[in-house]
Amino acid sequence: YRAPPPQAPPQRRLASAPTPPKAPAAPPPERPAPRPRGKFSGAASAAGASAVNGQEEVKRKVAEPCGEGCFWSKPQRLRCWTDNSGSDVALMSSGVVEFHAALVLPGASRPPPSSDPSQVLLPEGDEVGCGLPIAFYFAGLGEPAEHVIMERYQDWASVAPEPFILVAASRQPGRWWFIDDDTCWGWISGEFRPEVVELVSTWMESLIGRDGVDCSRVGLFGFSAGAYAATELLAKGRLQLSGFAIGGTHGHGQSDLEGVPPKRAEGVVEKFQAFQGRLGEHQGALWMEATHARSDQQCACKDALRIFEVLSARQAELQLPEVQVRIMGPEEHDTPPGSRTNKTHHDYMKATFMRSEFFVALFGGPAPTPKALPEDLPSAAPEAGPAALPPRRQPKPPMAPPPTSLDVKKLSVSSEAPDWEVRAFELFSEHGFVIVEDLLKLHQYTAVHRDCESAAKAMVGNDRRGNRGPGRYSFGVASSSGSMLHVGTWARHLLDGAGGVLRPLLDLIFAAGDAVGPDGGDDASEKLAFSVYAGGGDFVTGDVRSHQKMHSDINISKALNRMLPPPMLSVNFCVQDLTHLNGPTRIVPGTQLEGGLGDGETEPAEWRCSRLCPVPAGAAIVRDVRVLHGGTPNLTPKTRYLPSIEYVSAGLRETKRKDMFPQRRGLPRALYEKLSPEVQELCGEIVADEGEVAQVQFHRK
Repeated sequence: YRAPPPQAPPQRRLASAPTPPKAPAAPPPERPAPRPRGKFSGAASAAGASAVNGQEEVKRKVAEPCGEGCFWSKPQRLRCWTDNSGSDVALMSSGVVEFHAALVLPGASRPPPSSDPSQVLLPEGDEVGCGLPIAFYFAGLGEPAEHVIMERYQDWASVAPEPFILVAASRQPGRWWFIDDDTCWGWISGEFRPEVVELVSTWMESLIGRDGVDCSRVGLFGFSAGAYAATELLAKGRLQLSGFAIGGTHGHGQSDLEGVPPKRAEGVVEKFQAFQGRLGEHQGALWMEATHARSDQQCACKDALRIFEVLSARQAELQLPEVQVRIMGPEEHDTPPGSRTNKTHHDYMKATFMRSEFFVALFGGPAPTPKALPEDLPSAAPEAGPAALPPRRQPKPPMAPPPTSLDVKKLSVSSEAPDWEVRAFELFSEHGFVIVEDLLKLHQYTAVHRDCESAAKAMVGNDRRGNRGPGRYSFGVASSSGSMLHVGTWARHLLDGAGGVLRPLLDLIFAAGDAVGPDGGDDASEKLAFSVYAGGGDFVTGDVRSHQKMHSDINISKALNRMLPPPMLSVNFCVQDLTHLNGPTRIVPGTQLEGGLGDGETEPAEWRCSRLCPVPAGAAIVRDVRVLHGGTPNLTPKTRYLPSIEYVSAGLRETKRKDMFPQRRGLPRALYEKLSPEVQELCGEIVADEGEVAQVQFHRK
């Protein structure tokens, strides 16, 4: 990133209402009123809430519409987003969400200048600019959004592992976020407002889809009342999250009537039951963390633990990691428990979130090492009796957790299904690619993976510059022969084994092409619609954070640029599971005839989530190389490999393009003779001559 020039940090102040004139002194009460058990100093006390509501019109700023551009470019300004859809949600709610947002730069003392936000969008050396991670933070009732962004900016920047967009929503007046009562007992007395959750979810989706935002790295976190807001948004299931975290948590209602005044007891436990039911149907996050202080007097630890158990149970149902629970001891609070600023043992927001490893995990990176839980932690199990929680109802079937806009299952066919090649051909004809599962057995893709690792060691230099971009490598480009078919597992398992299974599909795909014999002759008996071109593929090393630009692999003449047959076909083999974290290919269905992006042309935001994942090991992606595609970040520490076999149509061979033909004879004769006859007939132009021994070297970069 390009950091702004150093400037003097702004004077730190907390946004607040103008100081009203002093009223005549009133005689003090004989004894101060006892602090209610439930909640939150500041705006949460009855007197405080009354004062806030009475001054609402005085202290509220006029919000500026966020428009369609860079919504984080003016962090000091209150921005507003309006739902103009005319939907029932917009009509039932206010239809408006106000917020502050800023670009957080590691180590910066203030947000970058708002005059030219594009200057900080591109990391140095990255010409793609595929977006920054985004984090949505929901604060407690006593902290305005402006304070979160402006006054805490240096705190965020001091722990930021990379540039990211931080967004803080403003709570609507009179509401406990999604409960219609912001008085001190509002969290149990008020009613849940699902239409407001729907509104805020729509707003978040709108911002996530903007240019400059990486829709695959979205974090949601909140503290205190903001933690409650975050859980309701998670339960809504509209967002695909790379990370989710809460601290100082409470729910809507309470698990029992302890400490609740009798006049407020009606419906308290039932509300908590309903809240847990909603939360038990959440759609998961790749990483979850929950922090609570066992001595917290504002949010009961036993209720927080019940919430954490519901979250973890649902994560397990979705086959996602369970919640990492952190229990704060007295020495870990931001200020000493019982002190003037921490009378209720609720001041541990910084200890919860102000950690570099926290943001790494929030944006899809490695999770921090879990803390050991205290042995004497109170049980969250419900007690017997009329206030006990009944077993929650069965959750809905889980949605696919990986953040992709593609329905990968509908794009996949098993090679073991009857007439699989017919269905695969239909999908290929419509989309330009198809996923064929169950092609490679465990021993086959394990052997190929081992040879991929061996070759990569010879190709990857110390600085990992890559031959296709930082950390990205093409096997064919790095090989002196332009191919990997000299490697036994490429020839035996990919070309011969899987290629033989794929032959019926390949025949259908290339059937419309003009045929030509392997030697270029005119004998009709020797004519083939396609042939093998080379063996190659690509890999991306671990911890690569950039996207690869969307592109097509070949430019061809108009005469050959028709839907079928494709001029060139690549079969990429999954030798390990493809997940949204380890750099899967993003691909745009049906773009075979569109060509690549022009200079300066920006890809649509929705393309960034068009990822081929999850795809199991042993499957293959059969792809027309003209279809627009690109690499995605590999956020894992391990290299992701996609070896391939490439085929060309007879029509493309007839062009005799100098940049492609004649083909290099990279298949050793000894390996060729071990191939099945059906595969041998496709390899006539790439097999080495008798007695020729290929000396293949790899270019290190």
